[in-house]
Amino acid sequence: LAILAAPIQAQAQERPASTAAPAIDPQRLALARTTVEGLFPRGTYGKMMSEMMGGSMDAVMGGMLDMTAADLGVPADSKGKVPEGTLREKIRSEDPHFEERMRIMTKVMGEEMGRIGTTMEPAMREGLTKAIARRFTDAQLVEVNRFLATDSGKAFGSQMLLLWVDPEMMTAMLKSMPAMMKEMPGIMKKVEAATAHLPKPKKKEASPEDADEAASTS
Repeated sequence: LAILAAPIQAQAQERPASTAAPAIDPQRLALARTTVEGLFPRGTYGKMMSEMMGGSMDAVMGGMLDMTAADLGVPADSKGKVPEGTLREKIRSEDPHFEERMRIMTKVMGEEMGRIGTTMEPAMREGLTKAIARRFTDAQLVEVNRFLATDSGKAFGSQMLLLWVDPEMMTAMLKSMPAMMKEMPGIMKKVEAATAHLPKPKKKEASPEDADEAASTS
């Protein structure tokens, strides 16, 4: 999450404070709201969050737990050895009840994230409405809305966002993680080179609380 947030934070810092997004034409905004009604039926966000942290997470975790260290891209140690066995076997040896613990956790997380998602949905709908209005013309939105009003369009719209938390999709993303982790050191070196001309960030001064915490853990 920190890696993903860094570019967004950098863009926010570079953007002049006085720069304001241009106003959206009311007619286009109205068309975009109709689009969102088709692509983001009410109740979708809570359902999406619930599925992501519930059933889909069970499927993804099940697949990940059956992967070996080599599958996950864990590098070899100084002796050139990679840990053997699956992640499931390793965790089970340390916690025989972890699978039941995981089932309970995903159930509770699914229920709670569904509740939170329902609360967050109005803001998400508004944000998506404005984003669509800025990226598409009136004519394009009219065509999109015409499709979303058909039986096929309604079926597509009702599932479009949920596809991203489908177990098949989440498993595919999980399988791409080793390749991503392999690339990450090289990417971070490029970031370091690209930002080498910038002054180093100021180091945070240690507070008395930090000292107390360090002493308690030593």
